[in-house]
Amino acid sequence: MYKWIKQEKDIAFSVDDKIARIVLNRPEKRNALSIAMIGELADALREADDRLDVSVIVIEGAGGNFCSGYDVTEGSYATRHHDPDIRYRSDVHSVENDYWTLREQQAPLAHVFDVHKPVIAKIEGYCLAGGCELALMCDILLAANDALLGHPGVRGLGTPPNNFWLYHMGPQ
Repeated sequence: MYKWIKQEKDIAFSVDDKIARIVLNRPEKRNALSIAMIGELADALREADDRLDVSVIVIEGAGGNFCSGYDVTEGSYATRHHDPDIRYRSDVHSVENDYWTLREQQAPLAHVFDVHKPVIAKIEGYCLAGGCELALMCDILLAANDALLGHPGVRGLGTPPNNFWLYHMGPQ
């Protein structure tokens, strides 16, 4: 029973010898980040940050891959179903509204950057797009020699500006 974690469907959380392990646990999707998984990750980070028996946090992926990016098959915040009579800014494309939507999508990953304890990304296999964003929010990246890191464009969506999150590496 945890204080902050409501469920462990897409992540696995454990603590051993002052090390909190957060495992992205969707190996059939190469640990692609779904909206639900990002919420679970934020809860697990909050749990680890609040616990006095945790000194460091390690984020890793199940099944030989860190994270293949966002799960584009489920859509995004902008494509969630809602009452068509209600207008939402995420449905109307403009520079300001697209920026707002992008910030809403990225806000949960910012929890990694804001944690008060060192966060280590243990990278093997694919670490692409949203997976790279997640890794760049961590304090330390440990990558296997054969790990594939990158931020490829997505057909129909282009290359989002998220790869500019590199500036987070300096302040950490």
